[in-house]
Amino acid sequence: ENDNPPQFGQPDFHFAVPENFTGGALVGTVSATDRDSAQNGKVDHFIVEGGDGVFRLDFASGQLTLVRGDLLDREAVSGYTLSIRVQDRGSPSHSAFTTVNVTV
Repeated sequence: ENDNPPQFGQPDFHFAVPENFTGGALVGTVSATDRDSAQNGKVDHFIVEGGDGVFRLDFASGQLTLVRGDLLDREAVSGYTLSIRVQDRGSPSHSAFTTVNVTV
């Protein structure tokens, strides 16, 4: 039975990256869990809004990585705010949302 919604490990997430960060580098992990068992307890992560194509979120692990290092320019953009949704694989599915702030 899918009776538990997914939950993030904290209300929101804050990460800092240097301007010279390389592409593919790990920015941080947006962790979420679901207390249900089997498929109902597996969660997928999605960037809903923000990030301007600079970041990639692994849907299974929640690892946030930088797409390309040359996309960071602190003088142009000193920070990013991303809206993240996590959804379990139950039917019907449950979702939760959080905010990720990345400072360059």
